[in-house]
Amino acid sequence: MFELPAGPVDFAVGYEYRKETGKQTPGDAFRNGTSFASISAFDMDASFSSEEFYAEVLVPILIDQPFAEELSFEGAYRISDYSNTEAEDTYKLGINWAINSDIRIRANRLTAFRAPNLGEFASPITALSLSLFDQNSDQFVPRLAGRYNGDPCLLGTGDASQCAAFGAPPVGTEFDSSTAKYTYGGNPNIKPEQAESDTLGIVYTPSYLEGFDLSLDYYSIRVTDAVSQIQPGAALQSCYIDDPNPNNPLCGAVLRDPNTGFISTAIVNDFNLAAIEQAGIDVAANYVIDAPAQMGGRFRFSYQGNFVTKQTRQNNSTVAEVDCKGTYGSACSGDFASILQADYKHRASIDWQLDNMNFQLGWRRIGEVEYAVDRSETISAQNYLDFAAAWQVNEELAVNFGVDNLLDREPPTPEIGANHFNTVSDYSVIGRSVGVSLRYAPSF
Repeated sequence: MFELPAGPVDFAVGYEYRKETGKQTPGDAFRNGTSFASISAFDMDASFSSEEFYAEVLVPILIDQPFAEELSFEGAYRISDYSNTEAEDTYKLGINWAINSDIRIRANRLTAFRAPNLGEFASPITALSLSLFDQNSDQFVPRLAGRYNGDPCLLGTGDASQCAAFGAPPVGTEFDSSTAKYTYGGNPNIKPEQAESDTLGIVYTPSYLEGFDLSLDYYSIRVTDAVSQIQPGAALQSCYIDDPNPNNPLCGAVLRDPNTGFISTAIVNDFNLAAIEQAGIDVAANYVIDAPAQMGGRFRFSYQGNFVTKQTRQNNSTVAEVDCKGTYGSACSGDFASILQADYKHRASIDWQLDNMNFQLGWRRIGEVEYAVDRSETISAQNYLDFAAAWQVNEELAVNFGVDNLLDREPPTPEIGANHFNTVSDYSVIGRSVGVSLRYAPSF
């Protein structure tokens, strides 16, 4: 772009167009809700497109100065336009400071967004009977507990004037929940999730220890307008007990029959309700040394670890923030997903590098986690070994071979808090897997 005393200013601009389409045609079991997971699904045929313009700049500030072997600034700005939703402009600001050849400090501040996927904005509305969620109904499904705890106006726990304002029947009136619907699905008015993140890191490459490098990076990520749902129990609690205001927007999540006053529909569609925060430290270390002369080549020892110091999720403003650090279960995800929120993970490996071959043995570890709802229930730390080999036959042909989960470890199956298939996401569920690939790049 142009020259400064510390070096040239680099600049880039670009344009990107993308279109996504999706079509869902479920089988009869999913259409009728008779699948193993008792989930209904219907046809979906949707698409959206996006256009994005971006600009990036790298500005050298200092070079070869005392305590500043290199100091540079980087910035980026992106303008996005989506056909199915609003989109915010995003930016990045960063500083890269090499104090000397051994120590480098880096810091970044950036914003980002995640546009709603096809299912979140176009999935058809599915209706279930509210009785499936009602513990007083003979149709109650235990794994759906906690989503509906009765009508506060009928139980006598709701504010009397608020109940009267919405035309609810008198306290003690019997209610057949099988006459009401529980609906869920996409939301054509859903907005993108918004995120802000800050990082601060140090890279250490000591000149006295050749082949060694260490990096430590602290990060803090905050997500707002995260896609979530509000369950009828939480909406009724807010509308009739915690904030009995006729203008409370959550009152609209549970509709009443205008003639009888009984609950007619609980609306549990996707909305921008949740707030998520995570902070932690990423650690990476590498050390390369010569292998014994009899073996030849070099050994490379690597470690990448993640230590989570904070992880919380608030599904909506009516419920308390949940401490998700080091947990599993659906309390920190969606209704039908039991996911892993481990506060420690690592991957360590040793490579034997030859001129045209490489062999690697890797060790993955997922730390112990507790059930988010009942911390007395735990899943012990899980360890996996992986193997990989690569052979560069010649300039044109390369062969790669790998085995994941070398010892064929089965996934943990907790007694409570698992998903429909009795396990938790992120664990290896298919056992040992073997892969071979060939890459041929002819040089004409």
